[in-house]
Amino acid sequence: MGNSFNYDLIVIGGGSAGITATTMAARLGARVLLVDRESLGGDCLHYGCVPSKALIASARLAHRMRRAADYGMATPDVQVDIEAVMRRIQNIKDTIGAHESPDVFRQMGSDVKFGGARFVDPQTLEVGGERLTGEKILIATGSHAVNPPIPGIEEVGTINHISVFHLKELPRRLIVVGGGPIGCEIAQSLSRLGSEVKIVQRGPRLLHREDPEIAQMLHEAFRREGIELLLEAEPECIREEDGIKKIDIRQKDQSLQLECDAIFIAIGRKPSIEALDLDKAGVAVNPRGIIVDDTLQTSQRHIFAVGDCNGGPQFTHWTEHEARIATRNALFRGRSKRSMNLIPWVTFTDPEVARVGLTLEEARKEYGEAHEYQLPMSKVDRAVCEGEPHGQIKVVVGKKEKILGVHIIGLNAGEALAEWVLAMEHGISLPQIGNAIHVYPTLGRVNRRVADMHFLEKGVASWMIRLFGQFKPHQRK
Repeated sequence: MGNSFNYDLIVIGGGSAGITATTMAARLGARVLLVDRESLGGDCLHYGCVPSKALIASARLAHRMRRAADYGMATPDVQVDIEAVMRRIQNIKDTIGAHESPDVFRQMGSDVKFGGARFVDPQTLEVGGERLTGEKILIATGSHAVNPPIPGIEEVGTINHISVFHLKELPRRLIVVGGGPIGCEIAQSLSRLGSEVKIVQRGPRLLHREDPEIAQMLHEAFRREGIELLLEAEPECIREEDGIKKIDIRQKDQSLQLECDAIFIAIGRKPSIEALDLDKAGVAVNPRGIIVDDTLQTSQRHIFAVGDCNGGPQFTHWTEHEARIATRNALFRGRSKRSMNLIPWVTFTDPEVARVGLTLEEARKEYGEAHEYQLPMSKVDRAVCEGEPHGQIKVVVGKKEKILGVHIIGLNAGEALAEWVLAMEHGISLPQIGNAIHVYPTLGRVNRRVADMHFLEKGVASWMIRLFGQFKPHQRK
């Protein structure tokens, strides 16, 4: 790296991607600066993954306590203290955030500065009035929530993914606008804690990116829990009268008026790049964010952009993956490339919804030949023992039983998904999954059980005969 620059690498943004890049660069011995506007951890720590999963855990416990009779115990009187729930969430954030404090990165040898960063020229940034140069620069500023263009939304107070974790009291009646992952997770959690919840979803089903049958199973789970779903419904305006929030809905050819105490907005995000003065750096953008190639380079070869700010999938694990690729390319002038073909994700509802790869319809469109193996979770002994038999796994395979996609809904589905991601990454076939020993009785046995369907469907007897010859019973004398 050149010596005329203050740093070998400047990382803008202290979220998951920026932290990953800084850690990697510092351990490789680079002179690295990490800049963030106000604190480290990003949306994932402060408003996303961490607090939402802590909220989900509290809600799940309340739900299970109400189901105590199903497990042979007296059902307790469950009293939810929402302020105590929020304090628990904050304590968890503090515990996890301690591993991402500025001192941790300074001890690695990197510098950390706080303040808004903006480009002065392609190699120079201004941070808090100080000008700093970097031979390579990595932008990881993430994205932020924006209100959809619903008349009245700015005048009537709504809840978003930030304010929901500062509730002082639980809304008695809650409307959730948006049936994607965030909307589904928050809707179910607050319903289990005691809110009466309705979800307003523009499309014909929840989780529109999931396999339709899997999405329908979540739909049915929500209805069993008393969550009302309004599908193919469009909010037309929001207003408040006498302290009651009202939202006008157009559902197909019907006009509806809903009343509630709070509205949670779960749609609309935008890359956080406006304040960077990217034009002064000569970095090209489009409406989705910063334009990058598969090496994560921008229109300026020494500037990289990773995560939400480049308009890609908004998952913490994906931004970390991109950060590793970009850091290697920046420090070693490499040409490592991201692949958009194998991005796993999980929606942390109960049951969880997990996916990697293609649906059957997508696989047939892309490859022509594809088929699917399915197994209900009720066939998995551990799920039955846990009292959580609802769900299903679907494995899409192509020629020579190559795994093209996996879709799971069920207890801890996200944990079972990891084996499939590894298999697809390394070309492991469905029969090879079935040949691996899976501990009994674990939920992960669902993977072996569905893989075994290959042998059953293809005819295990004829397969064994071809391999070992005809079985001949021992003749006693």
